[in-house]
Amino acid sequence: MPLTPGVRGWKLASGVVKGTTDAYHRGDHRGRAGPAGPAGPAGLLLARLLHGAGTESVVLEARDRDYAERRQRAGVLEQGTVDVLRSAGAGARMDREGLRHDGIELRFDRRRHRVDLPGLTGGRSVTVYAQTEICKDLIALQLAEAYTGFPLE
Repeated sequence: MPLTPGVRGWKLASGVVKGTTDAYHRGDHRGRAGPAGPAGPAGLLLARLLHGAGTESVVLEARDRDYAERRQRAGVLEQGTVDVLRSAGAGARMDREGLRHDGIELRFDRRRHRVDLPGLTGGRSVTVYAQTEICKDLIALQLAEAYTGFPLE
């Protein structure tokens, strides 16, 4: 599926059809979705998941690719997010460089109180890995899989 310039963003489409937006508004939704969102971690991941399901989507971003890859974002990922990134093929660097945390320690009245996340959640944990890095990983993955084109500036 090519990554082609879209309206101030990236358009992910298999065999880009001229007038895709018009077809969408006419009700021809076969294999198509509306905008997946901006080029943040959620929009990029949604576009990836839609692509994996054979559905065309559009990722719109008002700024350029450099901005999408450098904007600082939160960095603690819940287990469900980690699982989805892995299943979408975007977890290799996160697994190498991310830091898994199995709990936290709170101190109160000069005593330590450990919160054991896996023990309280059926084995689930959190991973410290910046969402900025997720954006870089998802963009790099798309480009490595022969997507072409860059966002309009």
